[in-house]
Amino acid sequence: MADSIRHVRRSNRGHIIAADRMLSNGRQINRIKLVDDRGRVRVIEDDPQRRRAQRSRRDDD
Repeated sequence: MADSIRHVRRSNRGHIIAADRMLSNGRQINRIKLVDDRGRVRVIEDDPQRRRAQRSRRDDD
């Protein structure tokens, strides 16, 4: 979960207000809610397993 929060914080501007784990299509994903600089609440779903797989594929290149 902490990894997902760091990833979302790096790639989006705003203040994180909540972080939850949930099941989606049989996979555990992290749902991060943040308030952006315009005051809107945004929900970002982060799949750490998919991100790890993409990172390892790039390392193989």
